[in-house]
This record gives sequence, C-alpha cells and structure tokens, in this order.
Amino acid sequence: MTKEDFYRKLTGALLGQAFQFEANGLSRDEVTKDRDVLTSFTRKATQFVPPVLGKIHTVFDEHVVQQSLDKLRQAAPIVCFKYVLSQPVLVAVVEADGIADEKAIEFACLFDSVVLEMLNVTGKMGGIKVGGLHLGGTKLSATGITLHVFFDQASASTFAEHTQQKCKIRHFWRKTWILPWLVDVPGGAVSSHRGLPFLPSVLAKENLQKALFL
Repeated sequence: MTKEDFYRKLTGALLGQAFQFEANGLSRDEVTKDRDVLTSFTRKATQFVPPVLGKIHTVFDEHVVQQSLDKLRQAAPIVCFKYVLSQPVLVAVVEADGIADEKAIEFACLFDSVVLEMLNVTGKMGGIKVGGLHLGGTKLSATGITLHVFFDQASASTFAEHTQQKCKIRHFWRKTWILPWLVDVPGGAVSSHRGLPFLPSVLAKENLQKALFL
C-alpha cells in the first residue's frame, strides 16, 4: 500500500466514524442533539459522563474549535474532531518514523495545551441558565487522540516498547486526556492506549483497523 493510498483510507475511515475536518462541518443540530437528560444506561455505556443526573448544557464556538485545529496542523497535517455528549474529541495524525522520543513527547505536550483550551467549548452537566450565563454544574471532559503512523515496523515496535506510554497525559481534576495510539502499516495493526479511559463510542479501534487493512 502506498502512503497516498493509506492516507486516503485513513481520511475515509475517520469520516466514517463521524469526525469532521473543519469546525463548520458540524451542524447546530449535531452539536445540540445530545443535551437531553441521560439515562443510566447511556452514562455507563459511554464512561464519558460523571455519575450525576442532569441536563447537558452545550457550549460550542466554531471560531475557538477552528483555532485549535489550525494550531495542531502546524505539527500534524491531519487533524479532525467530533463531539460526544457535548465533549470535544480531537484526533491528530503524525507520521512517526524516525521521530525521537523527545519530539513525540513534545507533540503530546502541545496537544495537551490545545485540549486544555478546548475545555472552553466543553459542555456542562446540571446547573442552571440565567440569561446568557450557565451557573453551576459539572464541567465534562475533553480528549485528544494521537495516531502515530509507522511505515517501518521496527520503528513501530520501538515506539510501542519505549515511547507510547510516555505520550499519555492526564489532568484528573480537569478531566482531560492525551491518548497515544499506534498504527503499524506493514503489520496491518492499530494499537490503542493502555488503561483508561475506555472509548468504544468515540474511536472504534477494530473498525479503524478493518477500514485501513481489510
């Protein structure tokens, strides 16, 4: 598979999982469709929502989201996003062959700073609206997933053994994550991050792998 063919498949796979490449690609209906009171089943299934019952209040600013995408594109040419229960998820694709550990970690730190800024457009659960202000409530999460793409299998193995976990960043109280994934092109495999969070409804690893390599 040529690089051109691979990236064409990858772009299609991300679109197939409802990711958008520009902030204006997300309609107002899509932004607000999940604001109703959540059932217990939904909260448990997504593991994205704290165990409190209440209405989701969406905060979406197209300009802020586009700025975040553009900032990441200075270091990662393919960047996209989606909203899951009013919580932004960014995906950045990095061709990682030959990148030193410190460069990979440096990108994770840049990604972390962008995801922290995305808390400004993260929804809240509970609280009340008074005029144009939303008072109280629980701020939900923001997540970044890096797809480290390798066309050299030896480099992929080295990254998985020595670097991948170093690129995982969590801010517990602010509820943000940077999650390093690995795409081994010659091996035909996608490896997700180890440990929490569990994100089956956000980026399905098995579906991504099938779209790329079957």
